[in-house]
Amino acid sequence: MRVQRRRQPEPRGDDQETEDHHDPVAGPRWVDRVRPTAEEAAEAYPHLRDGYAEQRGKDPRASRDTNFRYGLDRVLDGLETRITH
Repeated sequence: MRVQRRRQPEPRGDDQETEDHHDPVAGPRWVDRVRPTAEEAAEAYPHLRDGYAEQRGKDPRASRDTNFRYGLDRVLDGLETRITH
């Protein structure tokens, strides 16, 4: 069985504007472009709307890292509980 490696996309003009060339989705400029549409879609959902408002002005990479750590901690806590009980 041959393993295929996932090829990194070549940076395009719009990707080069982001601060993170290897992960353009996480770049602050991408967030700035998408935020108005996301906030408009969240208008009817107060909890979601408040969450978006809370994230405004924060570094998306820091938020992503914090959320990942939180989720990973919950998964590991669950595994520990299951193994020890």
